[in-house]
Amino acid sequence: MAGYQHPQAIDHLQLRLRHVGQVRLSPAWRRAGAAQQPFTEICYVLRGAVGVRQSACEYTLHSGELMIIPAFVSTEIWNASAYEEAVYLTLGCEMELDGTDLFAGRELHIKQQSLPPAVTNLWIEMAEYSERYAEQMDALDRLYLSGKARMWLAEFCRFTGIDLQTGLAKIDSRLQQALQYMRSHFHKSITMAEVAREVNVSEGHLRALFKSEMGVSFRTALQNMRISQAKTLLLGSDLAIGEIAIRTGFNDVHHFSRTFTKVEGVPPSVFRSMATGAERLLFEDHFTDAAQTEKWWSVRHGAGLNTPSHMPFYNDLLTMRDSCLVMKAPGEKEWGSLILKPDALNGEALKNYVVECRLTLQNVQDPINEKIGIVLRTGFFDRILFVYRLQGFASFSRVDPEREVTLAHPVGFVPAEGQMIEVRLEVRGEHVGSHVSFYINNEFVGARRFSLLQGAQQIGLYVHLAEGVFDYFRVTNLY
Repeated sequence: MAGYQHPQAIDHLQLRLRHVGQVRLSPAWRRAGAAQQPFTEICYVLRGAVGVRQSACEYTLHSGELMIIPAFVSTEIWNASAYEEAVYLTLGCEMELDGTDLFAGRELHIKQQSLPPAVTNLWIEMAEYSERYAEQMDALDRLYLSGKARMWLAEFCRFTGIDLQTGLAKIDSRLQQALQYMRSHFHKSITMAEVAREVNVSEGHLRALFKSEMGVSFRTALQNMRISQAKTLLLGSDLAIGEIAIRTGFNDVHHFSRTFTKVEGVPPSVFRSMATGAERLLFEDHFTDAAQTEKWWSVRHGAGLNTPSHMPFYNDLLTMRDSCLVMKAPGEKEWGSLILKPDALNGEALKNYVVECRLTLQNVQDPINEKIGIVLRTGFFDRILFVYRLQGFASFSRVDPEREVTLAHPVGFVPAEGQMIEVRLEVRGEHVGSHVSFYINNEFVGARRFSLLQGAQQIGLYVHLAEGVFDYFRVTNLY
């Protein structure tokens, strides 16, 4: 059969359906800012006009026009009409072959081609099924949708002429055998020498086959397989990230998180949350509204979160400047603290959550002992979760300060006075205590377990022997 040239490639094409639906945009509706997804998104306009911006380019899609947005391509979408509703079909999925995203590296693609009923009717059927059973969808429902999606993909590619295997030549039989062996053993510590022996070729020949047939090295191909399986487990299971690391052949969770972030652009936990919608924003302050900030926060003397304060909110130690909040320590031996009021979180219990902040130090009085950080209080104790000094990062418990843990700087990062950094703390409650992962500028820098950190009651910021400048602060609940 001439049209079936890649039997093994077709067999191992992975299609993961992330969402399918029908979107209605009211007249003049506009999404606030650009957004991106960790999967390919395909949109088809049924009615009206949809505006799209990607980087500096702006487009208007009308009825019968198609758009393909590859993973992690930022786009802004709006209704281009002030008078008419816009309706479009959307389908989010990942299409991978041997760990390679078939749309990786492609640009946003717009095709002016009306789809036939065979494609649109099946698409609408999937959207309606997904909406009808969204709240009670079980494994069989997902299997049914997955099967429909593969049928839809075949019809879609047939009528649009899109070649999913662009750039993938007919694979040499020895390389096919090597890939098959790697699929069965990627969870172990395998080497190119081991794989070469299995398929009866030299290491040099196998290395050349990977380069000529797939355009990647053996190491990259193996890494892609592991990351692909990790993505499947992140989105299709409740396994802890450490367990996923072990099941996909990584030495430890740190190595896994660093590799995943390098390949996908976001840490594993962020990928899981982005793709499953498992995050819910609880609180966000960009420090642009002085009255609102005063409503949400209370200012204290001292690092202890229970320390009372009778001073006015804005004073010599706390000011708004250039859309940032600037906080000074009260004195040489004192700390300045800013505590989030309980009603700012709507009374939500925090067990699995993310704290994010953009901050820096300036006007440092003591380059050895200056500090800025994020504090959590859980019942009886204050826990200083994250400390930023110009000398480095650390985490420690205030009730057990000798257990301070120094965290490595991201590669190539040397903190400087006045330099803003992005801080992300991911806190996940366990049977006893919590596991906390630390990210600086979106790069994993360390993790540790706190024995008494379940159910944070208060969250705060503090500064010591310097000025702390805060650009934004955000708390997100994780399900």
